[in-house]
Amino acid sequence: MLRNSIEPMHAIRRQHQALAILRVLHRDSGQRANDRVLADYLQTIALGGSHEQVRDALQRLAELNLVVVEPVENLVVARLTERGEAVAIGNDSCEGVLRAYPDCPY
Repeated sequence: MLRNSIEPMHAIRRQHQALAILRVLHRDSGQRANDRVLADYLQTIALGGSHEQVRDALQRLAELNLVVVEPVENLVVARLTERGEAVAIGNDSCEGVLRAYPDCPY
């Protein structure tokens, strides 16, 4: 049993969630979305994620300079960065984010 580390399935899900968030932001014409919309999207594609989990994911992505987050009233709005776009389309990679691949479903 692994100790002092994230459960393997949880770590895999977090990597998929991170890529899915980047790719949905990339497809949006303004490359922006709020945490509630992103949480609903992740639920729709069976990647789960409460609003708090999405906010945590956005914070991790912001620390990696893949998104910029901004609080707006009771929401967190995420905007894709240039590096985030490169990771979203598979031209760059980043630890903690699943590498985009041809025919990626996200």
